[in-house]
Amino acid sequence: MSTFNDVLEKCAACGKGGAALKQCVACKMVKYCDVVCQKAHRSKHKKECRKRAAELHDEALFRQPTMEDCPICYLPISCGVTQADYKSCCGKTLCHGCLYAVTKQSMKDNRNRSSVGKSLLTECCPFCREPVCSDDEGWIKRIKKRMESGDADAYVALGNAYMEGSHGLTKDQKKGFELWLQGSKIGSPEAHNCVGLALFEGRGVQPDEKKAFHY
Repeated sequence: MSTFNDVLEKCAACGKGGAALKQCVACKMVKYCDVVCQKAHRSKHKKECRKRAAELHDEALFRQPTMEDCPICYLPISCGVTQADYKSCCGKTLCHGCLYAVTKQSMKDNRNRSSVGKSLLTECCPFCREPVCSDDEGWIKRIKKRMESGDADAYVALGNAYMEGSHGLTKDQKKGFELWLQGSKIGSPEAHNCVGLALFEGRGVQPDEKKAFHY
C-alpha cells in the first residue's frame, strides 16, 4: 500500500520515481522528472497549483515576524528606527538603553583617565569592541561589506541614510525605498515595516494603501 510520501517521491505525470525529481516551484506539492513531464501535466495541475501558490504567498506575507532581541540585554526590540541602532561593524542591532549605558560609562571612565593624565579610551562598538568609524566613507564601506554578505538589516541602514540624506549621501528617497524593498525580500522585519510606511506616506514611491497594509 502506497503512502503519501511515496506519492510525493514519484513524478506526477509519468509516475516514475528517483532522486533527481524536480519540485514544482509554485505550489511545492508535486514533483516531475523534467520540463516535458511538467508541461504534460500542466492542464491537470494548473488550478490546484494556483490555489496552493496563493495560499503559500498569503502565509509568507502575513506571518508574524520574529521579534529581535538586543544581543546585550536580551530584551525585545520593536520595529522602528528610533528604538535601536544598527552597527555596521558586526551587523548587530543594539537597543538605545544599552547604547546609553555604555556611552555614560565610557564618559565616566574618560573623565577619570583625564584627571590622572592618562590617554582617553577610543569609542568602540559595545558588542564587538571594533572602533567606531570616525568618517562617513568608512561607515558606507562597512555597510556595503555587510550587504555583500547578505545582511538584510544593512540594506535598511543604507536605505535610512538615503532617505535622510545622512552619512554624506545625497538625499534620494527613491533609492532609499529600493534598498528597503531589497531588505524586505531577504527577510528583515524592519525593512517590511519601512516599506509599508513608505507606501502609505508616498516616500520614494507612489502612495498605495492596499500594498502598504500588505507589508
